Amino acid sequence: MPFNYHDRISRNPRVAGGDAVIAGTRVTLRAVLASVVEGATVGRDPR
Repeated sequence: MPFNYHDRISRNPRVAGGDAVIAGTRVTLRAVLASVVEGATVGRDPR
């Protein structure tokens, strides 16, 4: 089954100036990708 990123990423002009964010948060996709580029690892949420 293909990954549907539309379920995880949203854009709304009233949230983060319309930048793409992780759905349900104010964490921008730009911030996540910048962290990965700087060496952060992507892991599973421990919850």
